[in-house]
Amino acid sequence: MLIQRVIFRDLVVHLLLTVAGLNLVLMMEKVLKLSRIMGMTGSSLMNFFIITLLVQPQIMVYSLPLAVLLSSVIVYGRMKFDNEMMVLRTAGMSLRRMFRPFFVLSAICLVVSFTLSLYISPLTLKRLRIEVNSLLSSRLAEAIEPGVFFTALPGITLIVEGKDKERMRGVFLYRHNKRRAEVITAPEAVFIKSEGKPPVIVLKNGLIHIASDESTEIEFREYRVSLPSSIELIGRRRGEMGLRELYRRTIEDRKKQYLIELFRRFTFPLLLLPVTLMGVPLSLLSERSRLKGLLAAISVFATYYIFLVYMENPTGQTGGPSLYASSPLLPSLYLPSSVTGG
Repeated sequence: MLIQRVIFRDLVVHLLLTVAGLNLVLMMEKVLKLSRIMGMTGSSLMNFFIITLLVQPQIMVYSLPLAVLLSSVIVYGRMKFDNEMMVLRTAGMSLRRMFRPFFVLSAICLVVSFTLSLYISPLTLKRLRIEVNSLLSSRLAEAIEPGVFFTALPGITLIVEGKDKERMRGVFLYRHNKRRAEVITAPEAVFIKSEGKPPVIVLKNGLIHIASDESTEIEFREYRVSLPSSIELIGRRRGEMGLRELYRRTIEDRKKQYLIELFRRFTFPLLLLPVTLMGVPLSLLSERSRLKGLLAAISVFATYYIFLVYMENPTGQTGGPSLYASSPLLPSLYLPSSVTGG
């Protein structure tokens, strides 16, 4: 039917605009962290665009339910406020036929959300980790900032007073392993990287303080410190694990964090079910004010997310209260859905 196609088109347009706006707000924290890394390494705009694109699937899992609800409230609220809904009802169109485009859109978004949560998001998070670590490894010298502790290298902490490209001044380097710890200071150092070889920091005219069974100090004219060829600034996280691995880790390691992540993969996509039920009544609240239904939708989701964070954090803490440590995780994670109408 032509009217239903027009309504569906308006819903899709508002959905895309709302998803874009919500993603822009939700990804600001991640983008600020990543932009600092990109700025340190002098990366190009294309690298920044690729990394920003890789963050989107994870954010869409959170923003899609709210975007679906807001798009329905905006489109049907406008129709209610402008009396278009009354005209359609007078012409013999039932509410079920009128809201059918919204139900179809919700079903499509449910499939998209499950696809993002279960498959695409873990793959993009893994790709994001590889891209950032590879970028930092290839531009290690640029990533070292004067006056800032550099801790991306495993077992090494480095801070310099000044830097001019590969040359560094006032170097303080702390290196440790299971057997001993070394504190190396030098007035100057040079960063050297050759093709096919690990990068090396050459320190000149400095002092080494070795702390093991006995404390030892050694002066040197030149000392070379070999660095790892690859850097793991972002380690492997639970978000990039597949369902089978999460389930296996939950059984073998018996850690609540893996079980929480496993439930999270299903909780947010399933949130579209109560959203579909809430979309119809909230859309009909805009009889006198267009903002009434919109504010109600935002308030419902704000309550949901606050309650979700409040309930999830205690269950995820290993040293939390015994009530959360011994309680089943499934009710605590799905309770917000029941509060919001699920």
